[in-house]
Amino acid sequence: MKLPKTNSTFFDYIGFNSGSPDLFQLELGMGPHLLQDDGTVHPGVFATMLDITMGATISLETNSFATTINLNLSFFDLVPKERYQAETRILNKDDKYVTAEGCIYDQDRFLIAKGNGTFKTGSMIQFAEEENDESVPVIKRNVLNDWEANPFFTHIGFEVVNLEEDDILLKLPLKKELLNTNKMAHGGVHASMLSTVQTIFLRNLYRVPVVAMNLEVHYFAPTNSGHLFARANIVQKGYKLATIEAEIVDEDDLLIAKGTGIFKILRKE
Repeated sequence: MKLPKTNSTFFDYIGFNSGSPDLFQLELGMGPHLLQDDGTVHPGVFATMLDITMGATISLETNSFATTINLNLSFFDLVPKERYQAETRILNKDDKYVTAEGCIYDQDRFLIAKGNGTFKTGSMIQFAEEENDESVPVIKRNVLNDWEANPFFTHIGFEVVNLEEDDILLKLPLKKELLNTNKMAHGGVHASMLSTVQTIFLRNLYRVPVVAMNLEVHYFAPTNSGHLFARANIVQKGYKLATIEAEIVDEDDLLIAKGTGIFKILRKE
């Protein structure tokens, strides 16, 4: 099975490499732009890798474009490794929907992350490129130093435009580097944004480091221009674990994606 030529700018922007012509061997070499300020790999990197390999597998199997409907991801090790490889398999499919499972391994074949996703299949849709010159007013506030120094945060282009104890507003200007093969914002971008705003919220709440253990994402509407905004809301505040929700909306307050995350609180014992 051969990989199709990718037109996804986000694929190249992160640094993925199909390497082998075999679809099930999507590869990623570690780079500084993929790290958080604490030196760990951003969960959005693995979310993107799983989304790509599952979506590409489904596209080849069904000879159609695969749109992400839902992702459920678990992260086992965010410590940087030399290389990563993603493998996937299809679990179930019908005329419109396909469910797939994917795993990410390091160079020593240790399991790093695992996920399953539901995708809707259909023909390629052509979207006209629209210029959006309208500026969006933002509240200028000082951003925590650790987020200003977060390599993945700055590489994607996130901006914290409001930072209060119970209200974090994250903004992302959409650019061509963040689009998929269908010229829409890549599903990995949404997963990264949800995980990021959840992490910021929890760090601001607990005042200690946190690490993502699980992320479930639901996708509601495609978008390819303007700005995205994300807010988080705590669901359960535990001593060692926290459950948190987050939503992404566009400039017209249209719901784009929603996700629930489970984080480990790294308290000093």
